Amino acid sequence: MVESGADFDQKVLEALEEDNLQLFEQLFSENHEQVAFAGINHHISFNGSAQPILFIAISKHANNILECILYGDKPYASDKLQINYTNSIQSNVLHIAANSNNPEATMMLLTHPAFSKKNERDIYGWHAIHIAASQNYCDIMSLLVTIGNIDVNLRRGQSGKTPLHFAIENEHLEMVNMLIDSYRANFNARDSENMPALMRLACNTSTHYSSSFVEDILLRDLDFTCSVKCSLKQNLLHKCAMHGNVQFLKQLIEIIPQDRLIKMANEVDGSSQLFTPLHYACDLSSHLEIVEILLHHCKSNVLLTDAKGNTPCHIAAYKKDNSIASSICNLLLTTPQRKELLKIKNHSQESVDTLLQLYSVKLKDRRKSRHILETIVQ
Repeated sequence: MVESGADFDQKVLEALEEDNLQLFEQLFSENHEQVAFAGINHHISFNGSAQPILFIAISKHANNILECILYGDKPYASDKLQINYTNSIQSNVLHIAANSNNPEATMMLLTHPAFSKKNERDIYGWHAIHIAASQNYCDIMSLLVTIGNIDVNLRRGQSGKTPLHFAIENEHLEMVNMLIDSYRANFNARDSENMPALMRLACNTSTHYSSSFVEDILLRDLDFTCSVKCSLKQNLLHKCAMHGNVQFLKQLIEIIPQDRLIKMANEVDGSSQLFTPLHYACDLSSHLEIVEILLHHCKSNVLLTDAKGNTPCHIAAYKKDNSIASSICNLLLTTPQRKELLKIKNHSQESVDTLLQLYSVKLKDRRKSRHILETIVQ
């Protein structure tokens, strides 16, 4: 019985939904005229767009039908199959198999002699290996690396992120362990911003990573954790301060020895500003809790100056953040500079100038900060 177009498509979808090979073969044998032009490459409306039957079979895990399409001897299969077809965003069958977490399909595709798109990315730079890493599809990852010989450090498009970046960012510990321990993924592989996956944890404030996950990642190579820097020579403390990531900073101070934290806290970055983490905390994030941690746990030196001669206190003053500036001044009361600071409480203009000169601030910057400094010590 010859079906109408819509009826035929609906029954094909039903066969794929149930992985009913008998129904599928019956539909194609009885409706030769309906599919004579496109055959197995016939497109059917699925998930809002017209997709080839091959894509739908993979998505629905209709693997019995898929095997028949790929390796069967039916008239509608074999050499007529457009196995290397790509859709409007250049996704191919391997992308579909990875997105659908279909290991059987992945194996059939990687071993098919006519499939030549295993190394291709879509228009967004995604390869199947990035999809597997971001979704924690370990079986797919294993097949891609061992059967497909896909580079485990393959970088994604403009972002330059490797599978390890996606696994760490999405807190997939099983995938991280597989990539590093089984497939020797490069722990120091850099993305397009010259940041290894580890550093992305400090930049990501939208995800709250579990303490056990963070500990496992940081302690894989403690020396690397303490010394890693991006292209601007910013360390993990710089990144926490820049992005206001107080949660990750708290996790860092629980794991990294204090002597190393002190060293990291007083490192000047390679930007034109020459900022320490404390400068960034006062400037970008204006996060009092981060400032307090850097001051009291990481022993940040409040007298270190940036490229313009400004201390973190002056940065806070320019930002009109009295709470942060007061916190720094309170700390200064216990340092050798306390005499100069105590003089300001007398509201002496001369003493204000003395402190500003001590900090080597330019005249124009003095005028900006003088009023704020007088206010915060009242």
